[in-house]
Formats: sequence, C-alpha cells, structure tokens
Amino acid sequence: DQDNATLLRKARLDIALGRETEAAEAFEKALSRGGGTARDCFDLGVLLEGRQRLLDAVIWFERAAAKDPKLFEPHLNLGRARVRVGESSAAVVDFDAALARGAGLAAVSDRLLALNYVPELSEADVAEEHFRQGAAFGKEIRSPDDFETLRQESSEAPIRIGILSPDLRSHPIGWFLRPLLPRLSAMGFELLAYSSTPIPDSVTSDLRPACSAWRECLGVPDSRVESLVLADRPHVLLDMSGHTARNRMTLTARRLAPVQIQWIGYANTTAVSAVDFTIGDPIETPPHAHRFFSESIVTMPDAYACYEAPPGLGAAGPLPCLTRGSVTFGSLNNPSKIHPNVLEVWAKIVRDVPKSRLLLRYQTYSDPKLRDRYLRFFEERGIDPGRIEMIAGGTPQEAIATYEAIDIALDTFPYSGCTTTCESIARGVPVVAMRGRGFPGRHSASFLSNASLADWVNEDLDRYAEMAIERANDPSRLATLRRRLPAELASTPLCDADRFTAHLARALRHIVQRWRDGESPAAFEVASID
Repeated sequence: DQDNATLLRKARLDIALGRETEAAEAFEKALSRGGGTARDCFDLGVLLEGRQRLLDAVIWFERAAAKDPKLFEPHLNLGRARVRVGESSAAVVDFDAALARGAGLAAVSDRLLALNYVPELSEADVAEEHFRQGAAFGKEIRSPDDFETLRQESSEAPIRIGILSPDLRSHPIGWFLRPLLPRLSAMGFELLAYSSTPIPDSVTSDLRPACSAWRECLGVPDSRVESLVLADRPHVLLDMSGHTARNRMTLTARRLAPVQIQWIGYANTTAVSAVDFTIGDPIETPPHAHRFFSESIVTMPDAYACYEAPPGLGAAGPLPCLTRGSVTFGSLNNPSKIHPNVLEVWAKIVRDVPKSRLLLRYQTYSDPKLRDRYLRFFEERGIDPGRIEMIAGGTPQEAIATYEAIDIALDTFPYSGCTTTCESIARGVPVVAMRGRGFPGRHSASFLSNASLADWVNEDLDRYAEMAIERANDPSRLATLRRRLPAELASTPLCDADRFTAHLARALRHIVQRWRDGESPAAFEVASID
C-alpha cells in the first residue's frame, strides 16, 4: 500500500488534473488512517459534496474545523452542506461560526437564506435577522435623484429594464421569465440583461432575442459590471437573485438605477436600503406582512409570477392508483425544505392510507446516507421502507415525467414548493399545501389559488394531513383533476402570460412615473385589467 504522504500527493495531482473521483479516493484512503491537515480534510469535503455525498462531506468539514479552529471555510461549507440535507437550524450556527472567523458577505447571504428554512422561527424572527444583517452589504453611493439626466429624457422614450441574474437558463428564474420577456419587448420596453449564467442552455437562447443588449458578466468584476450598467442607463434594475447563490447584492446595494426591484429570485426581504420594491401578491404579501420588508410592496392582482408549462408535455397519463391499486404520494421539492417536522406529517399520511407509497425525487437522493436516513425515519414509525422510493437527478424533462407515477403531491413547510407546485398541477397532480410562514411559505397557496385550486390549501398541519388522507380515498375526484387540469391551466391567472405581462407593465410604468415625479417609493396595488 502507498503511504499517506504519497496518497496525499496523488490526491493533489489528481485535483490539478481534474480527476476528482480519483482524488477523493486517494484522500479518503489516506485520511481514514488518521493524520492530514485541515486543508486536506476540507478539500476532501468539497470533493464529496460535488459527488452528492453530502453527509460524508459534513464529517470532513467538521474534521477540518477541528484541526484548524481559525479557518472560516470549513464552517461555511459545513453550513451549505447542512442546508442541502435539511439541517437548516444547525447550518445557521455554522454560518455564525464562519462569520466570527472572518467570512465575507457570501456567508451573510447564506445565513439569511438558511433562516427561511428553519421551522422554529416566526415570520417576525426571520425579518428581524434580515434587518440586522442587511446593512452589511453597504450603503448606496447614489440616490434616485442622482440620475437627473435620465429623468430629463422624454417620457415617450422606452423604459429600459435591466435584468441582473446568474440564472438565465433552465432554472425557475429562466422558466418564469421566458413567456414574459418577448411580451414586454413587444409592449415597448427595452430589456437589458446582465447575465452571470454559468452554463447557458436552450432557455438562455429563448430569452436572448427579447433583449436589446445581453451583457455576459460571468467572472466579470463588480466594478466592471457597475460600469456596464451605468453606461446602459436603465430606469429600473430587476435584481433576480437576492441572497441566493452567486448574487451581486453588494453591487445592487450601491444603486445602479433610479429604481431597483427584487423579484422572484429571493423569497423574502433583501433588507438592503437601495432595493426599493418587492413584487408580491395578495396571498404572498398580505397587508399585515408588509412590515417584514424593507422594500415597498407592489401587490399584483393575481400571483406574483406567471408560469408557462414546458412545450410538448401532452396530455397527462391515467391516474396511477387505478392501475396500482394504491395511492402514490410524491414530492420533487429540494431536501433543503424537508426537515423532521415535514417527514413526521408525511409519515402519518402514508401510515394512515393503507398500502400507499411515497415517491421523492431530487439530485441529492444520490447520497446513500441521506436515503438511509429517510428510510430509517419511516421505518421507526412503522412504515415498511419498501413503500418509500427515492430517485436521484435526471433532466428537467425526466423530473416532470415523474408526475406520471404520482397521484397526489405533498408540499413542504415552512418553505413551500414554487416551480415544483406549478409543474405538478401542469401534469394534473394536485398539491396538498399550507398557507405558511412568510413569503417562502405561501408560494403554493398563491399558485394554487390562482389555478382554481384554493380548496387544496390548508391553514394548519392537522387539516393538511386530514386532507391528504381524505383526497387519497376519492380516486374519482383525482381522476377528474388529472384529465382537466393540464388543459384548463392555461386559461387561469397563474398561466395567462398576456394578462400577467399587462399587469407587470402597468406596475413598471407606475413605478417609473413616480420616480420621474420625484416621489419616494411607496406600496401600491396594481389595478386589474378586468
């Protein structure tokens, strides 16, 4: 056998040559014998995380932190890995440890994002933490009044809308924008994209033609992106990432346009003073919730976003339970949203519906230890592990095809489904959901209500479980929905892109006119075109 020093040198060489599988194997063999540095343990954790072995990665990040308590990187990556396996409460502690050791603003964003998943916190608690840390991103160096030459342009000139995002691709941001950008362009808006998209794809190609300028910003320093945006002189900047991965919140915080709006990308307040508005709706951002946002709320008449089903879906297949003889519940939500409280309610539902199954799908389920953790959880509650199926990965098209095997989808809480809820009902699979905590907890409630499915939304967990059990015993109702939903969804407010774009255009014009008139941002409701 090779000695540890030789194995560690091999691992380093493998990393340099891009042989990550071989590097991980060499690291594991060497480090399992003891020894190694904090950096060795950390690098092994990074390799394992990249291979979806998240629970093993957690172990090596913990060892790295123990070997060198001064480093912030092990704590930062430990928090990120824990969020991905549903351990958000512990992740917040890890992010605090990283920040105490000098981690930068990325750790602040990671911490704020993680708070949205923590089940023990109230809406006020989450908002308070955002307000406490939002100032870390800096003060705006420009005010809306510093764009006076832009204000003096003719009001007949096109309104220029900048779109700042790393996700203009096959991603919820790209999918939600795809039906809207061509319509906004056709209505006379000039669209300017500032894209840090790492791997452009067919959705990127669909979005580009609607934009009069497309600036590739991946790897471009903030200072250069700032110059690009200021030179383009948008009236409005849409920040489409908030505190999610690869954001440029420090740039948005400096103010690049007289009006700045956060929309879709982050399901909470940014708590950054330079962000003027958040786009919400009557369910996502009811009047009592406005105090939890530093931004002024733009209340759309229907949902805060518009969903377009992927092309070529076709009709939904037959109801699975009619051929299987038992009901299949399912969830394609990110395991970040699945904590023990969620699993407890799902276990009760599966236990109380004889012979029912639970089908879960997400890339993280390639982690054998995470699968074992879930199976043990259900087995400890008297449920045969054979009734639980977990599928890993796949293309977006393969994921949507999973609904052919699901009778009823079960939503997550306190962070509800978003795109997954839309995809489910597009395939004729109704979703049992909660009107939950804050903006992230009310996605499904908003989308279902705007798809004529408000009767699938519950106000408490007892009723959530009761509904799932009751509806599982009504296959005729499920079969009717499976036939009806895909065909009728396009005519509902959730999927009426013409209607939504008309409302969005009305909101953008009102916001810009307020700025031209010298008025400060203020909450308002967008009047319906009806």
